[in-house]
Amino acid sequence: MTHGGTTGRSGRLAPRALLGLGLFALAVRLAFLFVGHRAGLFHGLFLDSKVYAETAATLRLGHGAGAHPYLLSPLYPYFLALFPGIEAEPTTNAAILVRAVQAAFGAGTCVLTAVIAQAVAGRRAAWLAGIAAALFGPLVHFDAAILVACLQGFCLTLAVALAVVPSGTRGRTGAWRWLAAGVALGVSAALRPTTLAVACALAMLLLFDLFARRRRGERGGAWSIVPLLLGVTLVVTPFAIRNARVSGERILLSANGGLNFWAGNHGAHDEGLLRGIAAPGVFTPPPGYDLYRDPLALELVSRALERPVSHAEASAWWRDRALADVRAAPLAWLALLARKALLFLHPVEIPQLGASYEWYRERAWPLRFPLDSRWVLILALAAPFALRVTGGRAAARRARVPLLALIVYGAAVCLFFVTGRYRAPIMPIALALAAASVVELARGLRAGATQRVRALALLAAIVALGAGSRLLYGAGGPLEIRGSTGIEERHVGMSLVEQGRYEEAIEVYRAALAERDDARTRANLARALRAAGRIEAAYDEYRRVLDERPGDAVSLYELGNLVWEEWKRPAEAEALFRRATAAAPRFAEAHFNLGAVLVQQRRFQEAAPVLQTALQLASPSAPWRAEAERAHAIALRGGGPRPERD
Repeated sequence: MTHGGTTGRSGRLAPRALLGLGLFALAVRLAFLFVGHRAGLFHGLFLDSKVYAETAATLRLGHGAGAHPYLLSPLYPYFLALFPGIEAEPTTNAAILVRAVQAAFGAGTCVLTAVIAQAVAGRRAAWLAGIAAALFGPLVHFDAAILVACLQGFCLTLAVALAVVPSGTRGRTGAWRWLAAGVALGVSAALRPTTLAVACALAMLLLFDLFARRRRGERGGAWSIVPLLLGVTLVVTPFAIRNARVSGERILLSANGGLNFWAGNHGAHDEGLLRGIAAPGVFTPPPGYDLYRDPLALELVSRALERPVSHAEASAWWRDRALADVRAAPLAWLALLARKALLFLHPVEIPQLGASYEWYRERAWPLRFPLDSRWVLILALAAPFALRVTGGRAAARRARVPLLALIVYGAAVCLFFVTGRYRAPIMPIALALAAASVVELARGLRAGATQRVRALALLAAIVALGAGSRLLYGAGGPLEIRGSTGIEERHVGMSLVEQGRYEEAIEVYRAALAERDDARTRANLARALRAAGRIEAAYDEYRRVLDERPGDAVSLYELGNLVWEEWKRPAEAEALFRRATAAAPRFAEAHFNLGAVLVQQRRFQEAAPVLQTALQLASPSAPWRAEAERAHAIALRGGGPRPERD
């Protein structure tokens, strides 16, 4: 697993060279932050980023992560909790500091990429891999995103670097290094559990090596697998214990595994809300899914089962639905896995669940390094063959650990669904292997006739694969994917609304709708119109949204607020709030407003249980909780001062 001495490939990079490489990578990332900030590209936090930031706020206030198991990444909100005000973006500058800190981690990842490449193919590969990682646009982009990809990538790359760096350490010293690798893998798994697959695969490889060593009569090797697994366990166990203590549910890390598995593996199911939906390999949410209010789609499961469910039950329900589809059509599922493997090799950073890389790339020059992930991954997978061209089987063995990490991580992603930010954490390791391929192919072309023929044959195969992939991924191909989803303009408008720049937001939304009509964008336009005081226009836009999506609970709730607060029509508001709570039974704010409008109409007996439900569903830090408690007290007394509205 480790090697004594050097790699035999032009020596090793000096510490000063690695430091210079890290500073160069940091400069590129800070340049992107500067350009993006000046151009207004970092316009607030949305979707997963917003959920992480709001969880961080509850942690900072001492409320913990909620009375439920971790819903998304267990660890990332704790990192964000170190930055006060992150949940108030864009009115604070906390996110800029987070991005700058992550830029430093990203620079460290580039140094580790060079270390891995050096262990595999020597100093030239180290320079090539380090510079490529420093400039590779997707890495620069995701290092600045308020998402787990940056920190997960750093920890995963650190673990592989610790596993492959040439060293003669044995015994207790080697055990500490493997313990550190295990801790790094555990932290990476606590950021996104996909890394657990890599940890298991590496442990199996170490176990295989141990048995092989014993068969040869050699001693040693036990100072690797035990510390590795211990390191992973030390990090993961506290999260599992916390889940059990807080919620009583046996969930190892996060509770979103079942829904994510369904999102990437379901077939055309014939029952209820899932009728006729099939997974294309990218994220496909179930109808009515709302990340902000119901990240694990508990409401949909509760509606299907006609009873409240726990997070573990919901996750199991989604998983079982997908497994039923897999069992019903195994060949179709295998074809879907193959499709996802091809998506993993896609040149486009699949733009889902947040602002897309391509949208940023068009607007920020530091992201325009002309290299896409398809070529990186093809070259990376060719690394063991390229190493054998000039170094034989012994040279190819040096690529075992990074290649295993790449393949297993990719397989783990493909078991769920493929998106750019899920692929990003493994790309530094892929860049290290790709650099090794380039250096070894170049060396083979300069070597003897036999090696030159082998190098030319491998190079021809690589070029043929890359060129042939255009038929799959190019315009009109079966796997063509647009580089932008249109969500970015909606996020820009939301940020402008939060800053009080309503007319600018209205212009942004109208321009986005002119290019692509979308109910969510139209709902955002309605919010901006109302904020700007254009009530009639806002009412009309909400009605257009509800004509298209009659079960849109958020739009029903917001339209109810409009007719209640602006036009003083409580009966109409009540009807809208009732529709909102029927569509989303766990929508706490809708229950509160329904109860408040009933209190205003002095229907106290009806209001009391509704307000009680709102308080049960509300988080401890809900800004309207005190008002709901007052309204509930009034309803229980059967009179008194009516609840005020802001």
